[in-house]
Amino acid sequence: VILKNGKRFYSDFLVLAPGRAMADWGAKELEKLGVKTEDNPADLGIRYEGKKTSLEELTNNLHDFKLKYRTHERGDDVRTFCACPSGSVIMGLIKAMGSLSV
Repeated sequence: VILKNGKRFYSDFLVLAPGRAMADWGAKELEKLGVKTEDNPADLGIRYEGKKTSLEELTNNLHDFKLKYRTHERGDDVRTFCACPSGSVIMGLIKAMGSLSV
């Protein structure tokens, strides 16, 4: 890896983590370098909202727990992404992808 200031880093492995908004950019840059990429299946997440007391035992004892469910018919996994104990839900917009999360 060569930084703009000319500093070089050498490694056998590189982790590129551009995030959702820059995923297309990352794929194009890797393609220019001849690096083979592949798409992974999308994660399907659910939002569970309820009374604080319904999940209090989990939130008091586990940091950022996940709930996971495998569907009977197709065997797809559905999971929660993050826990926000006693938190508020706000709307977020990722302009580069034209997506909205609530």
